[in-house]
Amino acid sequence: MEEMTSAKEHPMTRSHDDELNRAVAHLNGATRMVALTGAGISTEAGIPDFRSSEGGLWNDLHLMVSLSSWGFRLAPERFYRQVLKLIPPLLKAQPTRTHYLLAEFERMGKLTTVITQNIDGLHQQAGSRNVIELHGTYRRAHCIDCHHAYTFEEIQNKIHQQELPPRCHRCQGLIKPDVVLFGDLLPPEALARATQAVRECDLLLVLGSSLVVYPAADLPQRAREAGVPLLIVNLEPTPYDRHAEIVIHTPLGEFSQFIGDRMGLKLHPPGASPQ
Repeated sequence: MEEMTSAKEHPMTRSHDDELNRAVAHLNGATRMVALTGAGISTEAGIPDFRSSEGGLWNDLHLMVSLSSWGFRLAPERFYRQVLKLIPPLLKAQPTRTHYLLAEFERMGKLTTVITQNIDGLHQQAGSRNVIELHGTYRRAHCIDCHHAYTFEEIQNKIHQQELPPRCHRCQGLIKPDVVLFGDLLPPEALARATQAVRECDLLLVLGSSLVVYPAADLPQRAREAGVPLLIVNLEPTPYDRHAEIVIHTPLGEFSQFIGDRMGLKLHPPGASPQ
């Protein structure tokens, strides 16, 4: 494994020196931080950005319809056949430095909540405990009739036994992944918890989100109304950049490595190399 570049020599310091120093100061001073994460944190783990304008899966109208809430109800077998094509990258993905950075902040008592737009469960895998999944997770499912809960492994077993679409063993109702599909509303309880969290935090750390998908994109505004400073790290500009105290356009992995080095944090499990 290559040695991590020291903070003094880190290439990011050449183009982001002032922003990085201010970011470290804000992160050191925070005691009730909230993180809002988007597709950018998952793409660094090898998961495609389904909503990307360049090659994103949602550019395929037929696929988008198949994976919508009405597509699920009208043609559930086709829905699951499309889902099976999307699952392999999710199964292979492992948490990145950025996932471990947030888990370490929580462990230190500096971060209260991770709010994520992603469905991959990588925050929990990295060790984060208080995670609000605005768009749900592929790791759970439920019967749409009796609401009996299923794990992803149970759904896999049904599919391996050629049960497509998988049905509830209790009432034979359709089993739906606990994911917010096109046509679904965000879970109101999750959105309410997220809104409360950003209003009560002392720093909103936005990582890898374009901040254009609503209602999640409205959360920074709720934070601003409460006087909470914004720290945005994203490859591309966002609509909230001009309202943020700190904006850094850089890959999340580089940012997290720099912050980890400066703050003396270990950003991977024992014996493993971070992504």
